[in-house]
Amino acid sequence: MIKTEYKNTDRIWKIIDIIKWGEEYFADKGIESPRLNIEILLSELLNLTRLDLYLHYDTPLLKPELDKLREFIKRRIKFEPIEYITGFAYFRDLKLKVNNSTLIPRPETELLVDYAVSILKELKDTPRILDIGTGSGCIAIALAREFPKYKITAIDDSNEALEVAIENANLYKCQNISFNRMNILTEVPEGKFDLIVSNPPYLSLDDFLQSQPEIRNYERRESLTDGKDGLTFYRRFAQIFPLVLKKNGRFLFEIGYNQSTAVKEIFSNTKFEINIFSDCNNIERFVSGLIKN
Repeated sequence: MIKTEYKNTDRIWKIIDIIKWGEEYFADKGIESPRLNIEILLSELLNLTRLDLYLHYDTPLLKPELDKLREFIKRRIKFEPIEYITGFAYFRDLKLKVNNSTLIPRPETELLVDYAVSILKELKDTPRILDIGTGSGCIAIALAREFPKYKITAIDDSNEALEVAIENANLYKCQNISFNRMNILTEVPEGKFDLIVSNPPYLSLDDFLQSQPEIRNYERRESLTDGKDGLTFYRRFAQIFPLVLKKNGRFLFEIGYNQSTAVKEIFSNTKFEINIFSDCNNIERFVSGLIKN
């Protein structure tokens, strides 16, 4: 039987003991990738890499460390995302602060940045970039580090999210990002941009309600779903992008796994020529657009 807690204060708990115990306990509680979960929590707790955990496998944990780990575990078995427990998420080469006012950056969005980088490398002069729904600032900061001379405007409708994004930008000394609060559904950014990037809320309400408890119960709902069919932001993009893109300007945004046909239809009556790109799982995930000649 798996013990629910390691209450034996006389026992010396070494790193390897915790890993073995935690893997069994998380598996019993229905946590996916249980060994990875306990490794990540231990790594953050002890400020070690996952490899270092095994290099120091016989190191005993001190009581304050055990107490803090116990709180981590209690939160995780309630399906709170690890990133909110540790307070950080990894995105490309960045370690970013996150909390429940920001969406947790996903690997798919790293690929969105890769596509954006390839587009920006083709542009001349000093492009202006707009990041819609910046959240933790992951996209804007990644691009700012790739192109420190480019001007980036990052907007979000949440003051709390912007506070996190600004803190992350300061951490990486990004001086070329301007953060602004704005509701893109009711407001239009000033000026014109060479590239617009966005990972908007694209889950339909039905998909959101059926999502994993880590998503449904903890991440900011407004960052995930429009509360309708998941297409609200794309309809808005089709309306305002002609107003805020420069001549030969481009846009690039992320879509849901089953939305490519609907998004194509939304943009079918616009001046944009669009292309759909797939992610690493061969799911149509990204839309790129350019004004037709």
